[in-house]
Amino acid sequence: MQAGKIIYLSTEIKMKKKRILSGAQPSGLLHIGNYFGMIRRMIDFQDSSDLFCFIANYHSLTSISNKEELEKNTFNAFSDLLALGLDSKKIYCMGSISCSSSYRINMDTIQFYKRRFNAEINIIQG
Repeated sequence: MQAGKIIYLSTEIKMKKKRILSGAQPSGLLHIGNYFGMIRRMIDFQDSSDLFCFIANYHSLTSISNKEELEKNTFNAFSDLLALGLDSKKIYCMGSISCSSSYRINMDTIQFYKRRFNAEINIIQG
């Protein structure tokens, strides 16, 4: 009598990584609340997800009007995120993406005309 063969079937379930987007506004120095509120989570998520962490320096324009101060705060926020362990390839600066400002200006203009003239505007994607 021949011994039976045991066949193990294993299936690999490939889970899609979660995609996470979060940012920090550099309106001043980062503080302990930033760490516990966002930064610590981003450090934990950077290996288990598709992480996009950005420095929202355009958002700071509501509270900072001095260009040098905004540049200094943006640099400090970037270097703080690096020093705390966030991968540099996962950090983006909103101000360095040229299409983000163009997109915002275009959308603001469209909204203005829609409200001002009660116009129907069709956006054509090309």
